[in-house]
Amino acid sequence: MLLVSVRTLVAVLLILLLANYGAGYPLPFDTGSIVSFVADVTLFTGYLYLARTLLRLPIAAAITIRQARQSRARRGMSRWESILDGFYRGFLDRRRWTVGQLARLDRLGLLMIVLLSVNPAIGALLVKIGGLIGLALMLVVYLISGAYSFLLDDSPDGTNRVPLPFLNIRRRE
Repeated sequence: MLLVSVRTLVAVLLILLLANYGAGYPLPFDTGSIVSFVADVTLFTGYLYLARTLLRLPIAAAITIRQARQSRARRGMSRWESILDGFYRGFLDRRRWTVGQLARLDRLGLLMIVLLSVNPAIGALLVKIGGLIGLALMLVVYLISGAYSFLLDDSPDGTNRVPLPFLNIRRRE
């Protein structure tokens, strides 16, 4: 099973090919041997995971705070319940990243992240350090939740492993 959708994989490959053949930037992979290629692809995957998570984190935090305030004011929830409701809606509900302006922002961010990785000045450093941090973060999240990702979907069909009990409440605006 793939960790990302096929569309995302194709988009990343197209950007890498355009950057390599169009602009002449080197790929962030060492193709000298199979072992180094697999290691570099793994680090690149960790870098993409970390960079996309950092891109989504401020937006998810803002949604969490807004939803917690609304839950407390409109639904009369206690402080702890409103925090949990905001957390579920801000972090665990990943549907908002598939439609509308946030989907466009996410896709544009992914393309910019890939372009940064092929930049000759900082690309190798970003991929190596960001990849190691991203892989470590993926392992920690896997130990805690059983899934590889926190803000990103790790299944192409978009199913959540964590039940989202508060998301069935309709907003009263």
